[in-house]
Amino acid sequence: RPVADIIRATKKGRGFVWRSKTATVISLAFLLTAACEAIDILYVSKQYPLDIATCPARSLTAFATVPADISLGEYLAYTVCIRILAGIALALFVTALSSFLKKPLAVIGTACAITLLPAVAEYVGVDAAEKFNFLSFYGAGKLLTASFADGGMKIAFVASIAIIIAVGILTAISALRWCGEKRR
Repeated sequence: RPVADIIRATKKGRGFVWRSKTATVISLAFLLTAACEAIDILYVSKQYPLDIATCPARSLTAFATVPADISLGEYLAYTVCIRILAGIALALFVTALSSFLKKPLAVIGTACAITLLPAVAEYVGVDAAEKFNFLSFYGAGKLLTASFADGGMKIAFVASIAIIIAVGILTAISALRWCGEKRR
C-alpha cells in the first residue's frame, strides 16, 4: 500500500495528498488536451492554406453548419476552450470516482458507462441522449453550432458552467470522503 506510506510520511496527511492529486490531474489533463488541440489546429492550418485568424468559418465546407459570421480562428478558439474544459472535467470526474470506488475496474466501468452510453444511445437514434452525451460536449459540434445560431455563446456558456458546478460538487464530496473528519 504505497499510498498509505505516502500519507503517513507527509506532515499534512490526507488533505495534502488529495490536493496534490487533484492539482496533478488538472495540470496533466490541461497539458494533454492542449497538446491534442494544438495538433488539431496545426492540421487545420496545414490542410487549409488560409489566414485562419480572418477567414470566415463558413467559407470551408467542413464548417458550413456554423450559422454565424465568425472567423475560423474564433471558431477554433471557442472549440479549443470547450474541449480543454471538457478534458479537465472528465479527468476530475474520474478522480472523484476513484475516491468513491475501491477497484480501478469499477472506476473505469462507471466512467465509461456515464460518458459512452449516451453517445451509443444517440448513435442508434435515441434523440434524448444527445442532451447527456459527454462526447458531444467534448466534440463541441452541436453545442457551438446552437450557440452561434442563438447569436452568441449563451448555450455553450450555460452548459460549461453547469458542468463545472457538477464536477466541482462531486470533487468537493470526494475531498470530504477522502480526507475524512479532522481529528485533534
